[in-house]
Amino acid sequence: MQPTTVHTTIGPPQPPKRHPRPRGPLERLHAQKANKDDLKHEPITQATTAPLRDARPPTEVL
Repeated sequence: MQPTTVHTTIGPPQPPKRHPRPRGPLERLHAQKANKDDLKHEPITQATTAPLRDARPPTEVL
């Protein structure tokens, strides 16, 4: 039977992974703004796609 915890990697030993650079205040602000924009656009896109679905020419519908 094999041991349950096997932590071997093929190749040279890898350096320990460091955490990514902490975000600055501007980056944080941009991320928040992007999230807010996404939330803002969701209902708008749903509203704009609904009329397009109904506005099909009657020749397409069989």
